[in-house]
Amino acid sequence: MSELIHNSEYKTLIFWLKSQIQSAQIKAAVSVNRELLQLYWFIAEQIVQKQQTARWGDGLVKQVSRDLQKEFPEMKGFSVRNLELMRKWYRYWTQTDEITKQVVSQLAQAPIFQIPWG
Repeated sequence: MSELIHNSEYKTLIFWLKSQIQSAQIKAAVSVNRELLQLYWFIAEQIVQKQQTARWGDGLVKQVSRDLQKEFPEMKGFSVRNLELMRKWYRYWTQTDEITKQVVSQLAQAPIFQIPWG
């Protein structure tokens, strides 16, 4: 077996397998990040919409934070601060501008859910 590790064909196989494993790991991480960004976008969108239509105010963010942390104690990211950052991110990308069309209408082309190294 020790002579196998010195075989150039075997070394090529191991190199190729390692390359494939690393590539799959990167793809998985990018996919997870994209899904999390979409989740955060959805959460922020719901908070912004409810604050506008239901008139629940800032108390909504605090309550959502408490309830999500209670329901998903193993997950991080549902602090009041993080929810406020999600909301700020959502508002930034959905604000209207007089010169250009609304950014949210450009999301299909925008890399908002793309990780730059992906």
